[in-house]
Amino acid sequence: MELKKNTVSIIENQINRKISYSSISPSLFMYLEFRDFTVLDSEKELLNINRIRVYYNFKKLISGDLVHSLKEIRIVKSSLNFDNSIDKNIWDQLASFIKNLPKSSILPDFKISGKNLKISIKNGDNSIKVSRLFFLLNHRDNKTVYSLKGNIQVHSPKPKPLNLQAKILLTGTLKDNLEITNTVLVLKAIDTEYFTKDKLAVNISYKSGSLQLIKIEDDQPLDLKLNYLVKDKI
Repeated sequence: MELKKNTVSIIENQINRKISYSSISPSLFMYLEFRDFTVLDSEKELLNINRIRVYYNFKKLISGDLVHSLKEIRIVKSSLNFDNSIDKNIWDQLASFIKNLPKSSILPDFKISGKNLKISIKNGDNSIKVSRLFFLLNHRDNKTVYSLKGNIQVHSPKPKPLNLQAKILLTGTLKDNLEITNTVLVLKAIDTEYFTKDKLAVNISYKSGSLQLIKIEDDQPLDLKLNYLVKDKI
């Protein structure tokens, strides 16, 4: 039991957040399975996970190397609530962490999967909610292959009111140098107060600060291609 508590303390110190849970199930030297796992930020519930199983390298974990100790994370029936006006410091800490990584840092191989999740992101009056989210991230050979599907709701009152609902599917690859390749975003059953559409598919790529979006899988005569130069803020 003492080793379990020490493991939780290591994670709390690494993320600088308080953790609560109802139970932990071993095998301690292979994985920990938490039930009712909650991450608190100033007593506000930031993340609630019904069940999460974390596979790790025990030797690296007890040495304090949390990032390189992780092998696989499985998340089931969970919710994440993020309010930019309250939780902005989390993005700031993440940006600072990425900026201060040694140039020679190599991400370890890992896998993260989620089943039946809910995510709510709020920025002022704007909000994005994703429900029934299933995803898989698999990092290997200096790249992360990812896939996700779920239901999305977007609300934005300005400059013109927008309420959008759709089914979302996303598959693609993110290289460790942040290049995005082989990525396809598909929205199905799109419904807004202005229009409805059965399907919209877009190919996404990002390289050297240039973001490119190309409409695909569409028999309509109008083609759409968008190039955008992204300013590097990190």
